[in-house]
Amino acid sequence: MNINPNQHITEFLNYYCSLPTAPQYAIMLKGKWGSGKTHFINEYKNVLKENNKKYIYVSLYGVTSYDEIETKFLEVLHPKLYNKKTILAGKIAKGLLKTTLKIDLDDDGKSDGTIRSEAPNLNTGDLLNTKDYILIFDDLERCSIDINDLLGYINYFVEHQEYKVILLANDEKFKSEEYKDIKEKLIGKTFEVISNTELAYDSFIKEIKENNLFIDYKDTIIKIYIQSGYNNLRVFRQVILDFDRFNQSINLNNFKKELVKNFVTEYFIFAIENRFQSYTISKFEKSNKDDKSSLEAYINGNDTVPDKENIYSQFIKKYNSFLFEPYILSFKTWSDILNSSIIEKKNIMETFHKSKYSFDKNTLSWIKLQNFTSIKDEGFKILLSDVELNIKKNNYTNLDDILNISTLLLELQENKLYAIEKEELLNLIYQNIDYIFEQNHLTEDDFSFEKTLSRKNNYDKDVYTYYQKKENVFHKETMQSDAIQILKYLKEKDNRKVYTLLSFSNTERNYKDKEILSIINIQQLIDILVLNETNSAYFFGNILNDRYTNYIYNNNLIHEMSFLKELEQEIEKEYKKRIGEVSGYNLKTYFLKSSLPKAINDLQADIRNKEKNEIHKKTN
Repeated sequence: MNINPNQHITEFLNYYCSLPTAPQYAIMLKGKWGSGKTHFINEYKNVLKENNKKYIYVSLYGVTSYDEIETKFLEVLHPKLYNKKTILAGKIAKGLLKTTLKIDLDDDGKSDGTIRSEAPNLNTGDLLNTKDYILIFDDLERCSIDINDLLGYINYFVEHQEYKVILLANDEKFKSEEYKDIKEKLIGKTFEVISNTELAYDSFIKEIKENNLFIDYKDTIIKIYIQSGYNNLRVFRQVILDFDRFNQSINLNNFKKELVKNFVTEYFIFAIENRFQSYTISKFEKSNKDDKSSLEAYINGNDTVPDKENIYSQFIKKYNSFLFEPYILSFKTWSDILNSSIIEKKNIMETFHKSKYSFDKNTLSWIKLQNFTSIKDEGFKILLSDVELNIKKNNYTNLDDILNISTLLLELQENKLYAIEKEELLNLIYQNIDYIFEQNHLTEDDFSFEKTLSRKNNYDKDVYTYYQKKENVFHKETMQSDAIQILKYLKEKDNRKVYTLLSFSNTERNYKDKEILSIINIQQLIDILVLNETNSAYFFGNILNDRYTNYIYNNNLIHEMSFLKELEQEIEKEYKKRIGEVSGYNLKTYFLKSSLPKAINDLQADIRNKEKNEIHKKTN
């Protein structure tokens, strides 16, 4: 049974947050980086929600000014309204917050509650009603504002505005006497958060869709983490997510439990040690043969740890309960995985297949067949027949599986181990690819940059060309649908979804480098911009203002030039109809005077540069 070492902190915070009157002091949760403070407060935020308590959580990591802090407040309170690309900037956020919180930041003894004239016409009382909110400030030690000034700023909330405030910091970073004096005045209680590995682990694996492997090997993984002695939950979480990425590519469930257990052990030991630069892969690789022989002798039955204090003997002492046979993967492969995030699927699979571990009864025939050189003739025929039957029935519904199967079968056909004409085999493969696209057995991950690059380099040219054509058709159809969705989101004022699709976000489904605007219905767009008040016009204007600033993508957006020029012409016509009206003023301000001329100039400049480069290539 897991005992929560931080239960007393939770109980005190419950008491503190439920006080009917202002306590006039803040709570400090301290601990080293990675000790679990943020994880603890994330769990406690769920407790606050369950108790119908409102809170604002702000990470101060990298923050350089009070404007940024107050802007973060606004992001939390109104995520749909506030966006860095849209309506509110830091100084406006500051004005709005001063109006509500009445903080005297100018130290003139007067409340700074006046919004500047350029602020939008918003009802600030409704917009920033922060009454009864609990303020949570994380990462104090990583804020760029002087800690003494920062605590003085926070003290306004506690002492003058009667807010309940929770602070999270590694306060070992703060040494000055002035800090100690301010802390004594501001902070009423200080608690040290103790890592709760098991609860943290359970929380981490909730982020993972297919987490059965993490459940099966939970005890092993946690034991390795504890035995490492590093006590850093942030790094532990990163290693867990990296392992999930590896498993998505390789799918260890296809292999025998004996291999999986040993591999999980190796992975977490090497990954954790490599993160902290203690027993790194490069150190192991550079060690001499005597060191390795010493380790292997110990593994193979020598009762004593080698006398020589080399890397291997130190390693054995640290992980004496996790001794395993010489490593499943080579040092180079481990270095690729852990240092370069390169997963050479084909090589790793071959290494697994050639290991002493045999497949279990649930392993698919095509996976067993990849190790065909070690299979007896009769077994080979049975496996090949089963793969052929499944491909004829379109039973392979994973895109990577069918592409890997195509490589395998073409290799067998070329070496006369599969009696079938190449054209007939390719048609079978194409048929299965068609089925996957027609039935939409696809995920966003199927079209990630990493996978696209891997497919281009690793698969048969004919198969890759066919697959790419199917993908292009699929993307075109998806783009048509998303173009309609963009108009829908603009109409509904769901600016975040529009931004995700059009701007420089890291999501898989994104058109920052694809010409989706060239298929947008311009008249429908203008109707929305006119009828949907200031918000959509200002927001979409900013999208255009930023979209063509990255020359890397502009070569792929050249055909949007006709869209921009037509949009400019149509907005000019619409503006002339609406001179003297607010809607006309907004069209002129947000498009004709600013975003459209800039967008056209940005894209035109890159078109000219491209033409110059092409001329230069021809002349040389």
